[in-house]
Amino acid sequence: MASKRARLIFIDGVGRTGGAILHFQWDGKGFLFDVGLDLATSGRLLTGGLRPRFSHGIDDHLKLNLLPTVEGLWRDDLMLDAEIYEDAKAFDIRGVILTHDHGDHGGGLFAVAPTIPIHCTSISAAMLLVNSVCGSGLSSETVSVVQRAPHPTEEGILHKPSGAGRLFRQVLTTDGQPSPNLCAMWPTTGPGVGLGRSDLTVAGMDFKTFCVDHSLLGACGVVVEVPNGDAFAHLGDLRRTGSQGEMTERFVRYLVKIGVRAMVIEGTRLGRENDEKNVTEEECAARIRGIVRGADKRLIIANCGGRHIERVKAFLEAAACSNRTLLVPYRLMMLMEAVGAANKKFDLTDVGPLGIYDPPIGSRPRWMQDLRERRANMLVSPREVRAAEHKYILLSNFGTTVDWLDLSPHGALFIYSNSAAYSDDARGRLRGLGEWTRRYGMSTAGIRFRGSTFDVDSSLNPSGHLHPRELASIIKRIKPEILIPCHTTHPEMFAEFVPTGTKLVLPENLKPIRF
Repeated sequence: MASKRARLIFIDGVGRTGGAILHFQWDGKGFLFDVGLDLATSGRLLTGGLRPRFSHGIDDHLKLNLLPTVEGLWRDDLMLDAEIYEDAKAFDIRGVILTHDHGDHGGGLFAVAPTIPIHCTSISAAMLLVNSVCGSGLSSETVSVVQRAPHPTEEGILHKPSGAGRLFRQVLTTDGQPSPNLCAMWPTTGPGVGLGRSDLTVAGMDFKTFCVDHSLLGACGVVVEVPNGDAFAHLGDLRRTGSQGEMTERFVRYLVKIGVRAMVIEGTRLGRENDEKNVTEEECAARIRGIVRGADKRLIIANCGGRHIERVKAFLEAAACSNRTLLVPYRLMMLMEAVGAANKKFDLTDVGPLGIYDPPIGSRPRWMQDLRERRANMLVSPREVRAAEHKYILLSNFGTTVDWLDLSPHGALFIYSNSAAYSDDARGRLRGLGEWTRRYGMSTAGIRFRGSTFDVDSSLNPSGHLHPRELASIIKRIKPEILIPCHTTHPEMFAEFVPTGTKLVLPENLKPIRF
């Protein structure tokens, strides 16, 4: 007999920042919040270019605990080793509510059974689309999937059978009808449901999403209306220091108004003793403008999050103020187009001195060829950059650093405006960047390299998460009956913030929390 009490289970993710997969159930029917990858474990085990072998489906992910062993969630066609599932837990899963599309929240969606609908904001849907269009291999199958089968001659691996068609996932927008522009970009060939509007019901429960401020556009918090009259809230990843800080405040005011029975809240910045400053995106943008104005005639190369649209806008404004053109990689331009299609408010493609950096590439995928044709007037080659270095700011991520070889950027200014490094893999990448800047005698801003170590300047690298002081304030205002920490390596530190009348419940993986 199904229980008439709500039940929340952390399938995975307790004790770390990211990779949490939460199962919410009522009356035997349930759904998930997020399907993220365990990036912490990945950073420890998969360094130096190591990657899961996608020819083995998701077996490598399961054996390395990058994804949890769960029945009813993963694609049947991606499972080779049945023994992995001998002790698997079974869950009723009738949908996924995606709070946002960072890898530790949505990185496992490629492996989810295509019959399970995904509910997300329009901008998150746009980001799923870009990953599908611009990505390659199994990890790109967020919007549509191609069924795999055992290889006919090689034992223990999968392949795409000849003539295998695409099956489209059901991606449902929670902030209204998807825009006509986003619908026009959505692929439509092949069977399946594709893009549509969510009816804000999942597993027999009504829910609402509220856009919140985060370092990634499209992030949302969620309120579930449990049939017994209780309200459950999952705040997702959020902050109040970006351009959408008022949206976070609006969400908090709503929770105060309705009263919350149980609430999941993140604590990413707990335990980071050196993370005292609470820099706003506006302050960061002002600092970027000042640094760019002081760069004289030098080429500027900037490293910022490849999907951090607010930070891209800051560099675009700095370029406009300094008579420069901001050059972005092809994939970022594709993302900017998709985000602008989803929400015109965030369209940066035609509002400033913007160009596409066009390095020599041996073979261009179809999406890149199409983008080159429709944006032909925006292409800038390495030769053009070398001829007029003072005219450009080049956005470069870790993966495109090798393109510096085409520019020989001796004496250039390198600006790091991304985030601090919290994993061995990220620290390794930053040490590598230090070697590149020394090779070309580049000065730096936002990061200072000292031999094999480095210091990150918080004024150019604002956090995407709430400061502990803000955590305490929000919890005190909402006063949920039950408080459940998430997305933190120090859940015990929430004991400092619990107001009178609120019960702190520290989650354990696979242990039900009932209310």
